[in-house]
Amino acid sequence: MMLSDMKCKVARPGTKLQKLSDGGGLQLWVQPTGGRLWRLAFRFDGKQKLLALGAYPTVSLADARQARGDAKRLLKTGVDPSQDKKERKAGAWTGPSAPSPVSLWPGWERRPAPTRP
Repeated sequence: MMLSDMKCKVARPGTKLQKLSDGGGLQLWVQPTGGRLWRLAFRFDGKQKLLALGAYPTVSLADARQARGDAKRLLKTGVDPSQDKKERKAGAWTGPSAPSPVSLWPGWERRPAPTRP
């Protein structure tokens, strides 16, 4: 049975992880801590794999279904969706590296270098 947006909204955490299935491998994991996470279970090269799609309600049911369709299209072409996601994520960052903690300290550039006696 397919999920509805109402079922996703009213899903309450229990003492154990709950997996609500939408079909086609798409699942909403309701964690005991209250988090609701979209996961896609699929097979690639004979191995069971799991792809994280995001948190509900940030990623809506319609968006999760769209992501499932995109992943299934990749599988049909012989591409591993989890590897494709890693490659896209690695190539997406084009900015400078993260600033060092020292550079975040106020007034760090005004302090003179320590001198030795």
